[in-house]
Amino acid sequence: MRVVLGVTGSAAAFKAVAVASGLLKTGFEVEVVLTEAACRFVTPMAFQALTHRPARVDLFAENAPQPLHIELARWTEAMLVAPATANTLVKLAHGVADNLLCATALALPESVFRAVAPAMEERMYLSPPVQRALKQLENDEWMILEPVRGHLASGEVGLGRMVEPDVLVAALAKAIGEEGEA
Repeated sequence: MRVVLGVTGSAAAFKAVAVASGLLKTGFEVEVVLTEAACRFVTPMAFQALTHRPARVDLFAENAPQPLHIELARWTEAMLVAPATANTLVKLAHGVADNLLCATALALPESVFRAVAPAMEERMYLSPPVQRALKQLENDEWMILEPVRGHLASGEVGLGRMVEPDVLVAALAKAIGEEGEA
């Protein structure tokens, strides 16, 4: 199974390295797409070293035979955005394609499995715009891998911590396996 792993600018971005590793160990082929904000938390090189593929950031990459977001959308069989920030969730729900990750998501064929793993402060997660975005994504058949209660980047304890990488990989593998059996 081919997976595009989208990584956004959250303090939980470091966990995405473990997610990529877990996906690879489970037998997935992985292409990583980072937002520019994600690169402030983790480098593309970390993912390239794991996947042996270039980690992508630039929507307007040069020397691509076709637009990169179209190429990635055609290649993948599943897309997982982990961590998914409030900003990216709202963009995905409203079809805003102003970066490579969102443009790839918008270009996905209907047959592609989609999932997001939100990660943010509790007040942001519970805010009406984020909750509306999550409902819209569910209506658009995105699997929501709900955050858990725990220590957050602010030092507070609350709901908004991204699920642990091994739990996330197992849930994705199970969901994709079940969908493939249907």
